[in-house]
Amino acid sequence: MSCGVLEETTVENVIEIAASAEKVFDFVVDVRNEPQWNPQLLQAEMLTPEPMGVGTRFRVRFGRGVGEPGSTPPASTSASTSFWPRPIGR
Repeated sequence: MSCGVLEETTVENVIEIAASAEKVFDFVVDVRNEPQWNPQLLQAEMLTPEPMGVGTRFRVRFGRGVGEPGSTPPASTSASTSFWPRPIGR
């Protein structure tokens, strides 16, 4: 049991996708695409200018399952990778 200390958690899953690694990476790393496959994420807005890369930031809003709709304040998240294969355009 934790006493108010945030612990880092890693979640990992594997699926096979009939697309190139580059195409899948481009789709997954753009948080604005996440509402297409995560019904808990209601909105994602990119806060930094294109192109996306290390340090790109997004403001996200979650709904049911992550607090009640309207009561969950916007959260901010950053793309955090030390490797970025190339600039990504939308």
